[in-house]
Amino acid sequence: MATINFAIGMATPLFGYSLFVGAAISRLSVEEVRKALWLMLRVKILVLALITYVPWVVLALPRLLG
Repeated sequence: MATINFAIGMATPLFGYSLFVGAAISRLSVEEVRKALWLMLRVKILVLALITYVPWVVLALPRLLG
């Protein structure tokens, strides 16, 4: 859960250093990179909501193995 929170934080504008690094490497503006990341951020937020509010999603694999 913490890892997904960090990934969301690194890719969101204002403090997201991955956003600025990606813009610098691709030589695009931060706005262009931000627009391209919206779909990925939506998926990450959906996954975060799933693992937060649906415990079966997180516990399925350990239950199958154990």
